Amino acid sequence: MAETIYDTVVSYIENCKASQLSANAFVLDVLQRLKDESAFDDDVETFDLKLCANNKLSNTRNIRLVDADAAVLCRTLRSSTIFVCVDLRYNSIGDSGAEAIADMLSSNKTITMLNLMCNNVGEAGAKAIAKSLHTNQTLLELNLAGNKINDAGGMLFAEALQVNATLEFLDLGDCDLKINAVIALSTVLKYNDSLRGINVNRPLLWTQQEETTVHMGEMLAQNRSLRELHLAKYEMRDFGANRIADGLVANRALTVLDLSCNRITRDGAKVLANVLCRDTPLQLLDLSYNRLECDGAKCIASALIGANTNLRCLVIKFNEIKSDGLVAVADSLKYNTSLERLFIWGNDLTDASCAAAYAELLGSSGRLREDDTDVRAYSVDDRWCLSQVNRDVDYRLYRFTAPVYGDQVPQDRRFRLN
Repeated sequence: MAETIYDTVVSYIENCKASQLSANAFVLDVLQRLKDESAFDDDVETFDLKLCANNKLSNTRNIRLVDADAAVLCRTLRSSTIFVCVDLRYNSIGDSGAEAIADMLSSNKTITMLNLMCNNVGEAGAKAIAKSLHTNQTLLELNLAGNKINDAGGMLFAEALQVNATLEFLDLGDCDLKINAVIALSTVLKYNDSLRGINVNRPLLWTQQEETTVHMGEMLAQNRSLRELHLAKYEMRDFGANRIADGLVANRALTVLDLSCNRITRDGAKVLANVLCRDTPLQLLDLSYNRLECDGAKCIASALIGANTNLRCLVIKFNEIKSDGLVAVADSLKYNTSLERLFIWGNDLTDASCAAAYAELLGSSGRLREDDTDVRAYSVDDRWCLSQVNRDVDYRLYRFTAPVYGDQVPQDRRFRLN
């Protein structure tokens, strides 16, 4: 007989008794919800186990899972065949809990996504999970963002990527990686042909020589499988943008590039615009929170008018762009037919000509849908103005807070465009 949620509940309670622990009320609440949902749909065979401690809809209080809770839960999941996603964000799972998770990954054959964002996993826990990837052939997505695994932990995952041929997305953003780990990861990715996306945002770099971006650029020139790369908060300047652009010229695979929160100026924007003119496979380019200014925006606008037919989403929020640059980008959309999403808030949107240009895109021309931008046009005394709409690019939309129940539950990471 196939395993059911009821079997999981019974097994969890028995494991709690064997460990002389009280069953966690939050875990039981979530399992009960899944059991109730499955009662109305007999066709459901697999489930997502969402135990996010930032869940406002939970009926329980003090719900954060600690190491002991994680150990009992993982003992229950070791042989389970009905869960494909385990979401443990914002709990208090430390190294011993991570070791229990690693042991579970060594045995479980159905879990494809594991989210441990913002727990207390350190180097020892990272070592255990990285070692489990040497043998695990099921896990496709692993999120450790916000755990302080440090440089040693990053090196261990670089080592694991030399062996693992299954993992498709690895999130090590805000993990306090340092230069050695970033360079090791970029070196391994020159030869790894299974990973589709990696997030290595906000490393702790002690050098201003941009060695990390040099290595990332060289990796892009050789890698043929990576689709998504996040390099936010690297203190990247125009030199680094040049190195990334050099790698993109030879790369025919990357579709998502996040260079937000760096120090790229108009010169860096110019070299990236030259890459766009080559009609690379890039579908999303995030340059938010840089300093492109008008000249940089005009360079990108010229690239959009030219030969580019692949870019679908452009993010240039908070770049000190004045009216002339924003109008140039708006005008480029009259000729470019492939760009679908444009985010511009945080620049100088007060000029009437700028507001009128985007009002035309959103209104009479119908070139841009309101759902595909972060501004809205309205008229006051025959004068067009723009207001902000609380909307963001897909890969950031549910990064820190994703609904657990209801119509807005994401069906995947929402990072991929293809």
